[in-house]
Amino acid sequence: MRESANYLFYQNKIKSQPSGNYVDRIHIEWFYDYAWLESHHGYIQWLFPIFESAGMNSSSYRLKKSEARHIRNNFKASCRFYRSYRMQLNFYGIDIANPKTGELKRSADWEERFRNWELHSHNDLRVSRIFQCLGQLGFHRYKKQLHNFLSDEINNKGQLQRCKRALKDFWTLLAIQEGTEKYNNKTKEAPEDREEGAFFREMDKWEAKQQRKAKEEEEEKEEIKEEKEGKEEEVEAEDLWEQFLKEDKELMQGQELKDWKGKLEAERERERRKWQERADRRKG
Repeated sequence: MRESANYLFYQNKIKSQPSGNYVDRIHIEWFYDYAWLESHHGYIQWLFPIFESAGMNSSSYRLKKSEARHIRNNFKASCRFYRSYRMQLNFYGIDIANPKTGELKRSADWEERFRNWELHSHNDLRVSRIFQCLGQLGFHRYKKQLHNFLSDEINNKGQLQRCKRALKDFWTLLAIQEGTEKYNNKTKEAPEDREEGAFFREMDKWEAKQQRKAKEEEEEKEEIKEEKEGKEEEVEAEDLWEQFLKEDKELMQGQELKDWKGKLEAERERERRKWQERADRRKG
C-alpha cells in the first residue's frame, strides 16, 4: 500500500491516518467542523500530498510521481481533490467563485475565519503545501488565483497581516517562480509534473458540447440548419462533467451535510452557554 497510498485514498479505497476517514466521508462530515480541521494535524498530508515529503504525519506518505499522474488522469479522483481544496478554503474563509479559472472570493463568514487564521500560524505551512499540491495534482491554473487572492487581502485590504512573511518568502515562490533553481529544489517538480488533469479536460468537453447544443438550437429556431450527412452523434453512457455537477450540487445541498452543520452549530451554542453560565456565576 505504501507505493500507492495517496492514489488509493483519492480512489476512496482507504482511510487517512491517524483518526481519519475515507475522503468522501471527510467531504461530508468535516466540511463545517472548523474546530476539528484546526486541531487535527494528520489530515492535511492526505488531502494535499506532495513530492517533497509526507510532513509531520508518520502515518502519511510522500506523493510518488506515478501516483500524481494517476490522480491527474482519473476524473473521479480529480473531483475528490477539487472538493478537498474547496473544503479547506472554506475553513480559511474563502470560496471558489469560478471552478474553471480558480477565481476566489471571501466566504460569508470570512471575518471569523480570518481571525482564526491569524491566531494559528501552522495554517501558513498548510497553505504552502496546498500551493505545491495544486500544481502536482492537475490544478496548476489555480495556483496564481490563490496567490492573487491572498496578495490582495494582505497588501491591499489590510487583512491577514501576520501572513506577510509567508506570502513574500514562500507563497510567491511557489505560485509564480516556477522553473527557478530555488523552486525546483523545493518542489522536486519537472515541467511535465504540472500538466493539467482530467477535471479540466472533462469540463472543456462539457462546455464544448453545451456550445454545440446552443448553436444547433439557435440554427433550428432560425430555420437555417441543414441536414449534415455522416454526422456522428456523441453518445456516451454518462457525460462525466455533467455527472460531477449533479453529484456536487447534491453534496452541497444534501441533507446529510446540513445535518452535520446543524449538529456542529448546536454544539457550539451549548459551549457558549456553558461559558456564559460560568461567567455569570463568577460575577455573582
